[in-house]
Amino acid sequence: MEDSVTYQAIIQEGVAKGERQGKLREARTLVLNLARRRFGPPPAEIHAALERISDLERLENMHGRVLDVSGWEELLA
Repeated sequence: MEDSVTYQAIIQEGVAKGERQGKLREARTLVLNLARRRFGPPPAEIHAALERISDLERLENMHGRVLDVSGWEELLA
């Protein structure tokens, strides 16, 4: 069974999904940590909004914008 093409495809899909989730979690953590140092702790609704973002490119862009914006709301815009 472990040699079947279907089995291997399922395993590879699971690994890829896990890697993507890990990258999203890491990007969120980087944004939160850097922005928290600049703006203080995020309000609950901002934190929840960040947790809902599943676009890795958007999170990476946000990380790059932390020093260019004036607060949490502008960072999420």
